[in-house]
Amino acid sequence: MKESIGYDINQCIDKVEDLTEEVKTLEEEFQSLKDKTDDLEQCEWRNNLLIHGIQENGGEDTDTIVKDLIQKDLGITLNDNDICRSHRVGRKRDGKHRQIIVKLTKHNPKVMIMMKRKELKNKRPNVFVSEDLTREGMSILHTLKGIDRHIISKIWTVDGVVFSRRMDTNDLKSFTTIRECKRYITNEL
Repeated sequence: MKESIGYDINQCIDKVEDLTEEVKTLEEEFQSLKDKTDDLEQCEWRNNLLIHGIQENGGEDTDTIVKDLIQKDLGITLNDNDICRSHRVGRKRDGKHRQIIVKLTKHNPKVMIMMKRKELKNKRPNVFVSEDLTREGMSILHTLKGIDRHIISKIWTVDGVVFSRRMDTNDLKSFTTIRECKRYITNEL
């Protein structure tokens, strides 16, 4: 009888080990699919921009607002066919201006705008342009921004990839997943 119970326990232990390994494999596959989905989403958003700090008026034409801002303050002319779509995003709240999301038809105008966006600081201090990042990208960005500025000197994004530069070594690092970012913070900083 004791041998039978011992055999049953060993079978159960073997089964638990097999199931544990299977769960680990499934979790890795799930994470891989999640990463691929994020990559596809970011690729789809590649030509998107967010414009922050523009006063909101009822019945506004966001395409015209965007074209005027980019022309007057950055010196870049956008044609009607350069903007696929633009609109405000988020809920209306008192005293807050919702962001304008802009989907451009081509990548080159976005690159030109992103390169010149710093010029807005002097002309319109409350207005800025950023990339439209996925949740994963935003999570990486917020995690890095939470690090002391004496350690990370600069953080920026290019086509959904988040970059950072260390203050002490001037090393450049890029991140596409929050796991990479957290591993870097744990092991390198």
